[in-house]
Amino acid sequence: MDMELGMELVLEANFPMCECNNCFMGSFLQMMRYKGVRLSELEVQLPYAGVRLSLSYQDGISLSANFIQGIHYFCSENQIAYKTGEILPQHIGEVAYEILSEHGAFMISLNSRDYGYYKAFVNDGIQHCALVTGVDKEGLHIVDACASSSQPTTHKGILPFENILEIGQHQPIPIAYIEGEVTWDKKEKEVNWVQAKKNHIEENIKLEQGSRLRTGLDYCEYLYSDLSLLRGFELRKISHNIMTDTHVPQLKMLINLFADKKQQDYYIKMNQLCNDWTLMSYRFLKGSFEYDFADQETLVYNYKALLEREREIYQL
Repeated sequence: MDMELGMELVLEANFPMCECNNCFMGSFLQMMRYKGVRLSELEVQLPYAGVRLSLSYQDGISLSANFIQGIHYFCSENQIAYKTGEILPQHIGEVAYEILSEHGAFMISLNSRDYGYYKAFVNDGIQHCALVTGVDKEGLHIVDACASSSQPTTHKGILPFENILEIGQHQPIPIAYIEGEVTWDKKEKEVNWVQAKKNHIEENIKLEQGSRLRTGLDYCEYLYSDLSLLRGFELRKISHNIMTDTHVPQLKMLINLFADKKQQDYYIKMNQLCNDWTLMSYRFLKGSFEYDFADQETLVYNYKALLEREREIYQL
């Protein structure tokens, strides 16, 4: 990727990297730090969009979390100019320089195969988001707030242009950035956490449409409808979904609602539930590599049981 002489820019950061359980949310929170604002994923997500799931009908039915919706709603409510677009891959270096110069760090969504350090599920070509903080003749300087799906870690380094498959494939690359300055007064934006938590618990106990548990149970019914499809890559997709998009990331965020000493029982039970979802993800992954795998019904039964256990915790 040829770049004009002098078109190199790397943003300095005198703050620590944030660690997050979802790559899109993590990139957004890190981008906000470059704008001088420190937020938690729960502050962005729960009061503005809730912690919900939806059914996606692209390439078969799958579950999807609403982290991106949370980002959009948060920015809309707080007059933050969050802009989305695409980069033509043949101009990635020049356009990255322009965005960094005008707007600062920006989010980029690439094929997981592009990231040499991102080993889990990398061969499945999953979309993965990171924050671009610089560009030079070697490639993009990135910060990844969710670099591993097995244990949340961060990564900071250079993503070489030759690693970016979209360039050779001429595929548009999705990006997002914040236009202008961000003013944020934490006291002025005080969140009613008691009410937000109450709303979340009630909608899941009542299994309201769009709630985590109602949508998850609907998804189980779909899986039960044709268990023969659950093998190989399909099992691996569910494993990835549990670990990096839906149950583990959402629960790790929700656990913080029960962190005070008066709610230790809730906290312990939610933490164990999260650990069991992690084990469930590994079981789906293991099954995906078993040639004669024939335990689909047990997997779905256990998946449903974890959803029902979460509802029981909320009813305590």
